[in-house]
Amino acid sequence: MLLHLRACCIAGSLILSLNCTAQDQNLADSLIKLYTSENYGGEEITILKNIATNETNPDLKIKYAELLIEKASPDSLFSFLHSGFLQKVMH
Repeated sequence: MLLHLRACCIAGSLILSLNCTAQDQNLADSLIKLYTSENYGGEEITILKNIATNETNPDLKIKYAELLIEKASPDSLFSFLHSGFLQKVMH
């Protein structure tokens, strides 16, 4: 019983920590404008990560998460890949 309770507490805290990340649509909108202007000075992958994290529209969140995964894959940038897949799942 104690083991079951501990497992539930761990699972619950993990779910809460994943859902407690705040989204900022204004930031996402600004970053999308920057990204589409192609004037971001080599920070493309970071911008994509921040767009996917802050976007509130599920379709756009998936679009930018997929772009992030596409850009991170050739160089095996695991933290960016993780973020991209996480954003796709959490839409």
